[in-house]
Amino acid sequence: MATEGLGLAQLDGIYQQERTSAQLTKLPHDYFSALHGAISELRNAYHRAQGENPGSAKVLMLGDELRKVTQLAGEIYVKRIRKVTLLALTHASGVTVDTKALHPKEIEVYTQLVTALTHGRDVMLPPDGSAAAQRRPRTMSSALGAPAPRPTEAAPSRTSPEVVPSPGGDRLLVEALEDIGAFVAQQGETVQLHKDDVASVPAAAAKALLSRGLVRLIAPAGPPPG
Repeated sequence: MATEGLGLAQLDGIYQQERTSAQLTKLPHDYFSALHGAISELRNAYHRAQGENPGSAKVLMLGDELRKVTQLAGEIYVKRIRKVTLLALTHASGVTVDTKALHPKEIEVYTQLVTALTHGRDVMLPPDGSAAAQRRPRTMSSALGAPAPRPTEAAPSRTSPEVVPSPGGDRLLVEALEDIGAFVAQQGETVQLHKDDVASVPAAAAKALLSRGLVRLIAPAGPPPG
């Protein structure tokens, strides 16, 4: 798909797609060259009009359009680069991600981010997981609204989590909004999430967590790398 005469209407359409979708939308292959060309053409037209008659309505109109196009381009960049960064973080965490919607120019940034984040994870996370062990995640019982144990009863052990069925093997990629204790999905898969973790989770368990507002859906995911 090519972009002809990229202007305010086309940019606004792209912005609205990025604003309303948690996933990257597919950009035209010539988006960045068309954007740079449109801004350069507008800037040149604005300067020519200024030279002819600085106080004319044409100068005001071109200046306003140039400001709006530049602002929209910046907002599209911010929304997309956040998604690109989250995809890179997911990849660096060992989860399979879909990068088909990345523009070739974004792939350069994505590759550099994955390398940097993978290195950062190796450097900053202790190999024995001691930092994670100090955190106190919620158990799956509280996540799914199960009644809390009475004071005379012992709280359920996090080493004996309850089973959450996950029929069909479908998975969802989610981001944890808070700590969630370990639980066992269908086929014996153990899942434990800490706040800000991004993970591929069996669909049934992910939907239960989504209904409680404990995770945010990112995208359908493939099987975990093994």
